[in-house]
Amino acid sequence: MDKYLSIQDISNLTGITAYTLRYYEKNGLIHAIERGSNGRRQYSANDLAWIRFLVRLQQE
Repeated sequence: MDKYLSIQDISNLTGITAYTLRYYEKNGLIHAIERGSNGRRQYSANDLAWIRFLVRLQQE
């Protein structure tokens, strides 16, 4: 995947708020997300897959 997703894109795709995504990153549930030259998080397809996995774990 050449295109990176923003935190808002990830939030829309997973139903997890941006605040919660930052919390997960801060507490090690998600590895440190790459940042662009503007300092904003850039999520990859692998990051999205991991977050979707976390969502499934919460549902069980």
